[in-house]
Amino acid sequence: MTDDPMLQKIVDALEEIRAEEFDYEILQAAADVMGEDVVTSWRPSLSYLPPERRDGEYHVTVYAQGACESCPIKKSHVGSIEPKVRALVGADNIFVHDYFDWFDTQFSVPYGD
Repeated sequence: MTDDPMLQKIVDALEEIRAEEFDYEILQAAADVMGEDVVTSWRPSLSYLPPERRDGEYHVTVYAQGACESCPIKKSHVGSIEPKVRALVGADNIFVHDYFDWFDTQFSVPYGD
């Protein structure tokens, strides 16, 4: 582990986002989109890999487990995390990536002849 205090600030920001809004707001939005009460039946889980510093930038990969994997508005919620982390930390060189989107954009590699 590095002695970079920015990495801890990013983790703290992610924990604050998860604690204050993720569970309720994303479920309420999903309930509105789907037309059913998922607020009481779904339990989302926003998780993240440890943030990294690369070339003066900070990168963190987030992923949603459980109900949020198939949530119709997951992409818009994951997209909202980056500006919130930047605001909480007070830095613009933080980039948030969606783990599953990264795999979705990779090309398959043919094996064999």
